[in-house]
Amino acid sequence: FHSRCLDSGVISEFVHKIGNHFQLINLLIGSLRRGVKPVNEIETLQETVDRAVEFTRAFMHYSQSPAGLLEVDLGEMLRTVIHSHAPFFVERKIIFTDLIQESFNGALIYGDQVLLDLAFRAILQNALDSTSSGDRVVISGKHYPTSLAGQPVARISIADSGYGMESDFLGKAMSPFFTSKPNRDG
Repeated sequence: FHSRCLDSGVISEFVHKIGNHFQLINLLIGSLRRGVKPVNEIETLQETVDRAVEFTRAFMHYSQSPAGLLEVDLGEMLRTVIHSHAPFFVERKIIFTDLIQESFNGALIYGDQVLLDLAFRAILQNALDSTSSGDRVVISGKHYPTSLAGQPVARISIADSGYGMESDFLGKAMSPFFTSKPNRDG
């Protein structure tokens, strides 16, 4: 997959979303030029710039082929992602259950570690965003060193008891940069 293969709808969606960020930046800059310098507008400007940069980086990662398919210790990577997110679940009183089995110890896969890390973090963040106090998030998985095809297989599941997804969004959920959340870029 290379950027020249991108669907024109994906490019259009990217341009639209990044344009929204730049439009807000221009409005805030205009306000600052008029001599109105409330601290909250300056903070909003900084947040908007940061989000535009983050979104542009996400598109760059999406549109390029993986930087390098290297051996990645899947168990170690998952433990790192889980460990970094666990405090957020505790803070919001969401029951977070880690059922990643020991079979992931030493489970090596070929992939782009940065993109895999980003993907797992995004999925856990989505679970956090979709749940409330008392809800559950469960991450589970198993590594099968040999499968029917003779290749190792890793199966990972992240499930939550949150409010779920509206039926109108289900068909669009796998489209790049689709989101139902106004403060997210998909």
